[in-house]
Parts: sequence; C-alpha cells; structure tokens
Amino acid sequence: MQESRRNLLMGLTGVAGMFTLLPYPQHSMPTPQPIPSPNAPKNQDAPAGLDNAGVGQGNDKARTIAQENQKIVKADVDKLFEMATELKQQFESTNLNSTLPVSIVKQAKQIEKIAKEIRERATS
Repeated sequence: MQESRRNLLMGLTGVAGMFTLLPYPQHSMPTPQPIPSPNAPKNQDAPAGLDNAGVGQGNDKARTIAQENQKIVKADVDKLFEMATELKQQFESTNLNSTLPVSIVKQAKQIEKIAKEIRERATS
C-alpha cells in the first residue's frame, strides 16, 4: 500500500514538473492598449500648447466678435470721457459750502454704470 502511494506521488510530481518546464504561451492573452487622452495633441510633432497654431479654424468668428467689442468699448470710453468732463465742469461751478445737487449725484452714478460696463466688456 505504501509503495502504491509513493508511486502515485512520484508520478504526480513528475507531471507537475513537466508542466513547469513547458513554455508558457505568451500570445494567448492580448496585451491591453492604452486609451488615448482626449487632451493629447493631434499633431505629435507640435510643441505643447501649439496644437494647430496659426490655423484659423473658427478664429474668424471670434475675431469679429472681439473687433465689435473693441468698437463698443471705444465708443463707451469716449462717452465716459465726455460725461466726466461735463461733471467736472458742473462740480467746479457749484458752491462747495452747500450740499451737492441731485443732478451731479445722478450723473456720477451714470458715469459709474458706464465704467462698470466697460470693465465687463474688456474682461470678457
């Protein structure tokens, strides 16, 4: 009985040893491919941040909007300058010992409103 067990164990270890010596097939499992980043540049030769640099794809529309904003800002600045000059003249002609007239306060608020609009257009 012990002889049969010994033969069985020797046979199993021999078979297990043969399986370890067999080459493992590498091609049975495909290697996973990396997923490309959505932020990766289309042109791998272009420097970072210069993907399609100089190519006007959609820049014409943005350029015309920027030019229109610039014209509006310029007109608002001219209007602001005229209003500020007028306010200064009114302020110099008033008596400083009395309270300020309501018209000067209203005009100052309008100047402030136009200045805020200019700032918003210039930053956008």
